[in-house]
Amino acid sequence: MVVTMHSAQWWGFALMLTGASAQAIELTDYVDPVSDYDAAFLDGSFDYSAGAEQAQPRYDIDLSASYERQFSTLPRTWSTSAQWMTAASRGSDDGAVREEDTTVQLSAAVDNYLPNSAYAFWFGSASAALERRTTEDDNSRFDLSSGMGYGRVFDATPLAKVLRLEEELRSIGTLRGKMGDDVYLELSKIVAKESEYQNHFTTGAGIDADYKAEMVTEIERALKRAELIDQQAGLGALGSLRISETLFEEQISARAHGWVVRAGVAYTSSELEAVRTDEPALKLQWRYEKPYGHRGQLSNQLAGTVGERRKSVQNTLRYTYEISDTLDWENSWSALRSEDDAASTTSHSLDSRYQIQLAQQIYYDVGLRLTWLDAMEMKTDFTMGVRYRLK
Repeated sequence: MVVTMHSAQWWGFALMLTGASAQAIELTDYVDPVSDYDAAFLDGSFDYSAGAEQAQPRYDIDLSASYERQFSTLPRTWSTSAQWMTAASRGSDDGAVREEDTTVQLSAAVDNYLPNSAYAFWFGSASAALERRTTEDDNSRFDLSSGMGYGRVFDATPLAKVLRLEEELRSIGTLRGKMGDDVYLELSKIVAKESEYQNHFTTGAGIDADYKAEMVTEIERALKRAELIDQQAGLGALGSLRISETLFEEQISARAHGWVVRAGVAYTSSELEAVRTDEPALKLQWRYEKPYGHRGQLSNQLAGTVGERRKSVQNTLRYTYEISDTLDWENSWSALRSEDDAASTTSHSLDSRYQIQLAQQIYYDVGLRLTWLDAMEMKTDFTMGVRYRLK
């Protein structure tokens, strides 16, 4: 059974943007506007030290949970996210007490593309954040914004999975001949519809096995049509197993390409350090995504807000490199400049870490973080933690 969604519309859109290509496929060749991504994580880290030179043991505990969902079609893109973070610590000095900081953040946004336009759209978004602290006043912030935008970002992760899948099948000698761009894109469409297969093949306790088996079978049919595998033997038991491991057990960092710019008006209501502020503002956002080769991904997000009392600009640059199927090198640099009636601040954070997949849903992180605020001395932290992927 073949599951289809906007087939003619997608191929027309793809041809309009890329045209024909005789070169080896690149992640930027994948321009299907239909994508569905969701992920949920639990993260935790713990640091403890005790010794004769310390008046009392010192500890730091960081826990967080996050959920992100992005769904895109040709006329509309929407996203939602939720995050909970808590940090508890106690110093080693005599009389130091436990300090705890808990933050909850929620956001939702939608881009509605104009009729007969692949890039122009109007947008609306809302977000809320609440921070509770044991030693200081609570903080809260609520934002509503709307405006116009231009551009589109394509999720190329399905093609990245197909490229990894091809490597696995060639390593065991299952594939024969060169895979054409049309086959790459056909297999990517199958991979991209995992949630559609899962919804269609819901049969109770056997749901996972049923939809996964159907996806593997559909991939096998596509490879047979392209005469890349033996017509009688097909993938074989080993080939089917490698596909299942690649698609459903191994994780792959997101790949995307394109850019989006947004400009509009916002209304912000906040209470920071017991000071209540309600004001309109102008908002500008820019997002840029570019894969480098088949393993690297560059991402940059810039956001600026200009209000009557408060002004801020923040830029976050990320680069991720896939060293192997189970090891990623992740780097980020975040810079924030904010001004209000009382003062102005500038902060930077540099983070570099290795993420190792220990099991299907369990990761171990180890890295280095550098942070500094205004003219204060730079702070250096070695970080380690465990991440569990819920979905």
